[in-house]
Amino acid sequence: MERLEDLAGQLLDGRYALRAVIGAGGSAVVFRAEDLLLHRTVAIKMLRSEAAPGTIGEGKTYAERLAKQAEARRINREAFVRESITASILSHPSIVTIFDVCPETDNPYIVMELVQGRSLATRIGEVGVLPLRELLSISRRILEALVEAHERGIVHRDLKAQNVLLTRDGGVKVTDFGIAEIAGRRTLEIEGKVLGTADTMSPEQASGGRVDARSDLYSLGVLMYQMATGHLPFEDDDPKTVAFLHQTEPPRYPTTLNPAIPRGLEQIILTALEKEVDKRFASASAMLAAVRMLEKRPRHVFRRFSHKRTTLESRLARNVAAPLFVGAVAAALLFVLVFVFTGGLWQAEVSIVTLGAYRDMQYADVAAELDPHVSVQLRYVLRTDLPEGYILEQYPDAGTRWKFDNEDDRETLWLQIVTHDPTQITG
Repeated sequence: MERLEDLAGQLLDGRYALRAVIGAGGSAVVFRAEDLLLHRTVAIKMLRSEAAPGTIGEGKTYAERLAKQAEARRINREAFVRESITASILSHPSIVTIFDVCPETDNPYIVMELVQGRSLATRIGEVGVLPLRELLSISRRILEALVEAHERGIVHRDLKAQNVLLTRDGGVKVTDFGIAEIAGRRTLEIEGKVLGTADTMSPEQASGGRVDARSDLYSLGVLMYQMATGHLPFEDDDPKTVAFLHQTEPPRYPTTLNPAIPRGLEQIILTALEKEVDKRFASASAMLAAVRMLEKRPRHVFRRFSHKRTTLESRLARNVAAPLFVGAVAAALLFVLVFVFTGGLWQAEVSIVTLGAYRDMQYADVAAELDPHVSVQLRYVLRTDLPEGYILEQYPDAGTRWKFDNEDDRETLWLQIVTHDPTQITG
């Protein structure tokens, strides 16, 4: 059987001169080609006639193996035709353009624009962590593409770094809608398992549940996590294990891998990675608005979707803090009882303030919760390895109690916080 790769140098259908192989996978080969009719360079994605390795499985009999091979070929062809139909519906600067489709041959092919550049996967492999400005620009352009697709009822369902192409002029092109779900059409499956990529698959897709546009937002959350930390949220050699972790475990907090990640970016990533669909962004447009806000104000902290830590470390911390909280409540009740029975109800109003542990928190969060009697004095430390506003030290220490007899009484809390602005350092 002739290998598709060997077609390089030949003429396809009297029109397309296949110049060279620029990509190859288990189910398809991509050629750089010349359209001799319209005199332009294109990319041609051609489906292999044989089934992709790893999709056939083992059969007890020769007939069973043949049947599985035939089913795999049918699934591949259906996905291929779906890609051509789906992508041809879409027209957007951040989506690869489809020029022509030929589905009725042994090796169906799609003719599309040739993107001069490299994949996002290659870029991440080169640098690990992407600069913030680049990360936000890529995320915004992907979201703009998803807005176009979702408004037309199309869910990509296989958004991953390999399917995002970065052009030489700084553009972004989303490609490979091979398993996209179009509203009203059934989900593609093979041997009862939903097609997709485990590394970026949403929990509902991994479990075979209902998939909607918010599944793409989860996958984009994975990409943003990868661009921000150089790692995937869940990493394991076994794809089944990764799919299981997407369904059951919270991701590592991104700042544990890269402390320089701004809080607002971390909020966006964690919101997109919520296990429950209804806790994610309501739409690609809503997530796009948040990304655009960070492009304008990189240190912005969002109030409407602040997150509590759900990592193992935070769960352990809560287990330790619970007895302390119960003790604090009991002490407060005792104070109230003593206050009442000693005639305190008829005395001037007294306020008792107990300082919390503010180290390792963000100053914006602490400032919003402080009692009005507490005045804050800030000392800035220039640190580019930590988020701006990160609290390094406090004085007095956590647990300090202040009593305020009058409304105008004040005490001072000193905080040492991180700044990225050298002009704020006064010596």
